[in-house]
Order: sequence, then structure tokens, then C-alpha cells
Amino acid sequence: MKRKTLSVVLATYNEEKNLAACLESFKDIADEIVIVDGKSQDGTVEIAKKYGARVKLTTNKANFHINKQMAIDAAKCDWILQMDADEHVSDEFKKEIREILTKDPEENGFWIPRKNYFLGRFLMKGGQYPDYTIRLYKNGKGRLPQKDVHEQAVIDGPVGHLKSPLLHYPYSDFKFYLSKWNRYNDFAVPQVRAQLANKNIFQKILFGLSYLVLNPIYWFLLTYFRHKGFMDGWQGFVFSLFSALRFPVTYIKYIGFYNLAIILILLFSFWARFYNIGSRWGISGDDGRDALIAIEALRRGELPPAGSFSSAGPFVFGGLFYWFIMFAYFIFPFWMIAPWIATGVVGMITVLLCIYVGKEIGGARMGILMGILAATSP
Repeated sequence: MKRKTLSVVLATYNEEKNLAACLESFKDIADEIVIVDGKSQDGTVEIAKKYGARVKLTTNKANFHINKQMAIDAAKCDWILQMDADEHVSDEFKKEIREILTKDPEENGFWIPRKNYFLGRFLMKGGQYPDYTIRLYKNGKGRLPQKDVHEQAVIDGPVGHLKSPLLHYPYSDFKFYLSKWNRYNDFAVPQVRAQLANKNIFQKILFGLSYLVLNPIYWFLLTYFRHKGFMDGWQGFVFSLFSALRFPVTYIKYIGFYNLAIILILLFSFWARFYNIGSRWGISGDDGRDALIAIEALRRGELPPAGSFSSAGPFVFGGLFYWFIMFAYFIFPFWMIAPWIATGVVGMITVLLCIYVGKEIGGARMGILMGILAATSP
């Protein structure tokens, strides 16, 4: 059987530091190299042409999978190997590729394991290996959805698995890792917006709590302990930590820092009403006694239509506050701290009004300042 041909395709932008080593690693198995470049400002294009690549220039799109698909569409050979400029192929990997090109198997695509190099070592735990990715497929049988930053090619037909890994060197240093991590978070914001487009206010609140608190805790415990990320040393800890932090950072980018500040101020305002509740609100003194009397009156159906329900007056404030307390118990029946809950809610509404007035008077910063002052007031 005649050996099938192989196109290696890449999308690049300012990859002069990585591209030569990448192309050198597979040049002896590629029948053609196709590169779609987003108008790099460095020597990327010159390096590509030095290795005989067909180069097509286009814009550098935020969704880089669009340019990758352009390279895939331009490929002319029987099989396509989709690469990134920060990836290398090993001798073992090339041996498997040659066998596939010779035998032309029934599979239309292959999952390929990948080793990820992070701050001085390959990560072998924490869910980072084998990190399977579909990169090898027959021409015309694979296509990128071009929707998600971590998407895989969709293959028409059966898919197999290779044994030898791609070698991935995505981060030259920690500063570069942070910039790439931040760019991925920016890309995820529209996805969050789409997820919440048709949600009601309660679903949005639950989603926010999940992204701000639950998801990062779950993901860190999953990758660092369940998947033994701790076995990758301090690099495993850093990777698990920042993988978890992508959830709150993405959500904060989605809501904006001004809205985040409002949420934090409101939460602080509510919490402040309960801090050291025993001594601040007298829960073990007159206030607690009056609350217990009110609950008992509700249970017996002996709630007086007007007036105080103790000699000291409800919460030592007299008849007016009495109705506020009763309203709280009608909302949260038989829950002794209901009046304090209601007080906290009223406090949050007051703070929110102060923020609104401040913003109308002097802009967002004034609104935040007035909100802080209102939240920290006695």
C-alpha cells in the first residue's frame, strides 16, 4: 500500500521563540506545513518560510481556533496533524505516525496523550496527564467547533488512541503563564454571559456563589488531593491553585469590579449586623427574652393586636418597633433571630440607596465611598 501523506497545520502569532524548535521536531514526517499567521510583529513568518511552510496571513482573532480551522481547510494531504507552536513531537511519536501513514487504519482520528511542562517539570498528576487531545485525523474528517478555548476537534467516524505523547511547553516563565491564564479567563466571560442569559435572579445568585466559592474549592480539592497534584511538588500546588482561581476571576470579569464592590459592601453590611451578636444586640438579655415571648405568643395564637409584649417593650424600643418584629416573625415564623435578619436586610437596602445617591451625585467612586460609610456606620 502506498504511504499516505501528512499535512502539519498551525496557527501562529508572535511565536519566533517557539516556532523553530516545533518545526524542527516534525520536519522529517511532514509532506507539507501549513501556517496561518495573525500578522505577527516578530520573525515568525520568516522562520516558517525557512522551513518551507505555506503561510497565509490574516488577523489575530481572539478565538484562535478560527485561524486553526483556516489552516486545516488549507491542508492538501491525506492526513492532518494539528500542532501548536509550543509543542514538540518525540521520536516515539513520529514512529507511530509513520505506522499510521503506512497502514491507513479504519479510524478517522486519534486521541493523543500530552505532557505539559510547567515551571521546570512535566506535570504528571493533578489531572494533567495524559491530557488527551484530538490532533491527528484524516483530511475532511475533522473540524474545530470554534466556540471554546479548550475545545477538541469533532471527528466524523471512529476515533482511536495513540500511546506516545506530544510534548507541550506552553509557559516560558510564570509571568507568561499569568498573561495566558488571564487571556483564557477573558475568553470565558462571554460563555458565562451566555449561560446566564435566560436565568432568573435566584439562579444568577446561585451561579455567582458557585463560581465565587464552591467551584474553586471543589476544583482545588479535586486536582490537588483527589488527582494527587501534590506529587508534582510546588508546581502542582501552583497549578491547582490557579486552575481553581479561574472561576472567581472569570465571574468577577463578567460582573465588573464596580458591581463586585457593591456586592462586597452589601455582604459586609449584612454581616456587620450580626458580628458579636450576643453583646451588640443583647440576645441573652431583654431582646432575647422579648423574642421568645413573641414566638410563644404566635404559637398560642395569643398575639395582642397592639402594644408591647413585655414590660420593657419589644427590643426596648416600644410599640413602633413591635410591628417590625412581628412582621419579621411572619416572614420567618418560629425563628428567634428573624428580627435581626430583617434588620440586616433593611440595612442592606439603606446601603444600596446610599450607593445609588452617591453615584448620581459624584459617579461610581462616590457611590462606593458612600456605600462603605453607610455599611460601617453604627
